[in-house]
Formats: sequence, C-alpha cells, structure tokens
Amino acid sequence: MLSRFVTGLAWASCWPSALESARGNNPIPILLGGIGALLPDTLDQWVSIPLHKPDIHIVPPPEAPDPIMVAETLAQLISQSQNNNRMHKIECYPLPIGPDRWTPYTIHFDSSQQQITVMIGGNNPLKASVPVPVGFTTNHIHRLHIHSEPLSLRTEPLPDKRVALNIMPQIQQWTHSLLIALVISVLIAGIWGITTGFIAGGAYALHLLMDQWGFTGSTLFWPFTQRRLPGFQWVKPDQHQFLNLSVLWLAVVLVTGNIIRTTAPTLEGPSLFQILLFGGAMPLAALALCRQKKGDDSP
Repeated sequence: MLSRFVTGLAWASCWPSALESARGNNPIPILLGGIGALLPDTLDQWVSIPLHKPDIHIVPPPEAPDPIMVAETLAQLISQSQNNNRMHKIECYPLPIGPDRWTPYTIHFDSSQQQITVMIGGNNPLKASVPVPVGFTTNHIHRLHIHSEPLSLRTEPLPDKRVALNIMPQIQQWTHSLLIALVISVLIAGIWGITTGFIAGGAYALHLLMDQWGFTGSTLFWPFTQRRLPGFQWVKPDQHQFLNLSVLWLAVVLVTGNIIRTTAPTLEGPSLFQILLFGGAMPLAALALCRQKKGDDSP
C-alpha cells in the first residue's frame, strides 16, 4: 500500500500546477494523486471482499485430515466447471486441530503436470497428488496456517477447453478496471478541475499497471468482460519486497527532482534525467547485483 501511495504522489509531482498549488497552501492535487493510487485496494477491502460469497467450502475434518479428499474435490470442481460451462467460487479453510493449535496445510496447483498436490502436517506430512482431467492455467503453491485467510478460488471455463483458476477472485475485479479509473477521473475533474481529475484517474490507472507486473492480474476491461487479464509475471513472489523498495526509492527521487526543477528552474544543476539515473537507477542496480550475489553464495 505504501509503495502505491508514494507512486501516486510521484505521479502528481510531475504536474507543475500541482506543485504550484501545494506551495500556495492547496495540497489537494498532490494528495489526490496518492489517494487515487490507494483507491483500487481500498474498494476491494471495503466493498468487494465483504460482498464476495463463495459457492463451495472445503474444510478438512480436524479429527481425520484427508489430503486426498481436498485434492479430489478441487480436481472435480475444475472438471465440472468445464463440463457444465459455469464458474465455481471456492474457499479452502485453514485446518484447526484445537482451540489454539493448527496444522500446516499446503495446496500445489501444478499446471505443467496437470495435477493437484495437497500436503497436511509438518514433520511427517500426509500427502496426496490427484490428476486433473481438464487443463488449468495457474501454477502456484499456497500455504494455509493459523495466520492465513481462507484460500479463495474461482474456476472459469475458457474457449480452448481449459479452466482458468483465479486466485483470490474477490480482489482485483471491477475495482481494478480502466472504466472505474475513468469514472474517478471525471468525478474529481467535476469538483477540482480537469488537471486534478487527470492526476487522480492517472494514479488509479498506474496502480492497475503495477498490479499487472505480478501473477494475479486484473479485470481491466470490466464490465465488457468478467475475465481477469493474466499478470505479466515479471515479478516473482520472492521479489515483491525488493520491488516495493525500488518503487519507493525511485518515487522519492522523482518527487525530489520535480521539486528542484519547478522551484529553481534557472538554477544550474543536474537534470531530472541525471537525478533519476544517478540517484535512482544506478544505486538500485548496485543493490540488485549485491542481492543476486548474496543469493548465489547461499548454500
């Protein structure tokens, strides 16, 4: 959330009129850049998630946890989704074995092998792999434990006879569409002016673009289609922390460069490109190389 907010502020700082307004004790254009970048996830938390109602609940029995039951149920639901040409909203719940005791619980969707593997337990886990007769499109490992929310899934039959397995379907749906970004832009423009509306709507759209870097993707073209556009998969799950740090760093450098550029335009100093290169890109590249070298040296 912080990286999105600061990115929205950086986007707003690219508009000289927004910086001029801030110097004139009117921070609204700058703030609406940050707020616009936060809105998609905020709408998810306040509206989309509370309205989400799953069709099917999968809860392993605590007295006799059975990984085969979980894997077979998921495989059957994927197959039924294609055969019946309908979606299924599914929730898999963490496994309680007492008032304050929980058992680790892992689900691996392996699209390359077309199978689902469920593993329950720690030192001596119960494990079961079940083939899926219908092709599906996700390839993730999910761990459910005491601190986790239920794993929410949605099966979606595709024209090529495969089934899209959408993870966390209650998020990044209508809230993450370009139409909503346009609506936000028009509403803000009607209150605070065209430039401020463009800043807020652009920050909203920038959030959607950043979400596309990963695996989950967004329903960018809602309401014309309910299908979630797959993520570009440029950022692996273990890279999120470094990505957030990089985005924050570059955003702060960009804001600094824009302030220097607009407050002292006649001052001879580094250009905005030089500030981004030497203050942002080069230090981050060095940090990435150190991170990679540390990973290579790890046993």
